[in-house]
Amino acid sequence: MAANKPSTSSIDVDGDTRHHVPSQSASPVDGRWAVVVVIAAFIGRAIVSMQSSYMPLLTVEWEKRLGVTPSQVSWASTLANAPRFVIAPVAGALNQKFGCRPIVFVGGFCAMTSILLLSMTNKLWQIFICSCLIGTSMGLVYQGTVIIVSVYFDKWLGRANGLAYSGVGLGIMAGSPLMALLIEVFTWRGALLIVAGLVANLSVTAAVYRPLTWWSKRKKDTKGRNAPRPLTNDYLEDEDAVDGEIEIILNLPADSSMNSFEHGETVELQPLVSVVDPAHTGDPLQVVRNGPDDTVIYPDVQSENAIHKMDRKKYIQPRESIEKFHTETSLQHDINTKRKSCQYCVVKFRQFINNFLDLFGFNLLWKNSNVLLLCLIATFQGGGYYPSYVYLPSYVVSSGVSELRASFIFTIMGLCSLVGRLTHGFLLDFKLITPTKLYGLTSVLAGCSLYIIVTFGTYPAFVVYAIIFGLSTGAQIPLCPVMTKMYTAPSELASAFGLQSFFTGISQLLVTYLLGLLFDWTNDYRSCFCLAGALLCIGGVIGFLIDPWNRWRHRLDEEIGDGI
Repeated sequence: MAANKPSTSSIDVDGDTRHHVPSQSASPVDGRWAVVVVIAAFIGRAIVSMQSSYMPLLTVEWEKRLGVTPSQVSWASTLANAPRFVIAPVAGALNQKFGCRPIVFVGGFCAMTSILLLSMTNKLWQIFICSCLIGTSMGLVYQGTVIIVSVYFDKWLGRANGLAYSGVGLGIMAGSPLMALLIEVFTWRGALLIVAGLVANLSVTAAVYRPLTWWSKRKKDTKGRNAPRPLTNDYLEDEDAVDGEIEIILNLPADSSMNSFEHGETVELQPLVSVVDPAHTGDPLQVVRNGPDDTVIYPDVQSENAIHKMDRKKYIQPRESIEKFHTETSLQHDINTKRKSCQYCVVKFRQFINNFLDLFGFNLLWKNSNVLLLCLIATFQGGGYYPSYVYLPSYVVSSGVSELRASFIFTIMGLCSLVGRLTHGFLLDFKLITPTKLYGLTSVLAGCSLYIIVTFGTYPAFVVYAIIFGLSTGAQIPLCPVMTKMYTAPSELASAFGLQSFFTGISQLLVTYLLGLLFDWTNDYRSCFCLAGALLCIGGVIGFLIDPWNRWRHRLDEEIGDGI
């Protein structure tokens, strides 16, 4: 039991021995505050995902009020969802630069403002602009909620991710009936006003997204309030390491005085050498040469007027630097000439392109083949998953189902999605199946479920489709961050996930537009769902191929190593 007792350090001051027990701040990763972060991420994703379920209901209202075709008004729903993923690389870079808390706060405020503007629109182009602003703002919030959970969890990432993503299922389940009820009571303009107030809570959830540096600063502040300790090796090892380096901060007072541990006295440290202004016209200065590099030091003088507060480098410098000063004009002329040259412009342009690719993570596409495969999966997933939400309400209503009963299809889908998000983490924790195989299986099942409503087109068929599709996609979407963390370095996590979301949004835009053209050509929604189901199945097949691809690469590397 004595071995488990925390060690104490003693300081002898005036013969008195004071024992100090250093404060041990628990790590926030997998800790108690991480649970608070998961709850906030759950609420945030629930509010963001409500947009996917209530936007199709608004498109139906706009068709009636504005007299536009379904293919035209479907762009409003697409523009509200696609920018959420297209902006992902930018959102990932902003989260890495400024942190998740300010970015999510700004995104929530902008989303609320955009929804308020949407409630005042009267033209189709105004709806398109407001929808794009909503999608962009929601993208800032969505990326922040994904990244913050990956930062605060390591050991229990699977379960935490499933719990946070279950908010998506809750949002889909509650969003459609809530919007249908609000539209019936307050019309679509009044409903959007209420939704704007609900979206404002995204900025509130951002308050708990503390960066990990906040905990390290809190630990340092706690140490500063404790009794002073001698700078022993144990104390140095207890300091927080930032980027692999030990950071020691000594807060000296402004009067150059500090507490000495000897006899408990305060010793005034007087400077030995003062900084003197060479332009001082008083007594002549004596130049002292010191050091092997022939360093010039201006000694102390008694006159206070000679003291000039400037940078130390301007007074302690090699003598050769004075001679180099005379050639500054010619060197600057040569530098300016080089900057104007065509070769310099080409080099700077290449550097700009490389920095741009590195900033947003596009260089990972050719540096890491697994990231490329994950982006292909995300492309097919975006092309098959989200367009089904866009055209599903219109297809259900065109099949003779009332709007209220059609809204319950989304409720069933959201409930099953919630179950899938909560249960898939246990399959991964007990190692019953690998994440890539589970992703491939759920993607194929989601694609096959679309052919059920294509074949039958009755209300029971829609219910069966909602159950299978909800369970499959509920387990499929949370697997994307898990697979990304498996095949990328921690420093590349935000960029890799941002790339996947980017390709998801691009695919969503293109496929939704193609499905709209396909519907105008065939005047039948079933052809649209056939194409969406095929894309989901192709993405599932690629998911099955990731593990064999890595095994083949590993075996090939071993053979090359043995040959060398």
